[in-house]
Amino acid sequence: MDEKGLQTEIRRANDACAVHGCQVSVNDYWRTAIEEGCDSSILVKRIWLPPMLTPD
Repeated sequence: MDEKGLQTEIRRANDACAVHGCQVSVNDYWRTAIEEGCDSSILVKRIWLPPMLTPD
């Protein structure tokens, strides 16, 4: 999704949540979330974890 589309979707979510008394949390797009007035934003650092080793 491009930046303009993301902004539009966040605005729609904010509008819907305002009507229903909910909060919007946006994952990963923290700058856009702040610009659009979201209640919170979550920046998730993706890390790789090795598969679990199973006993023989």
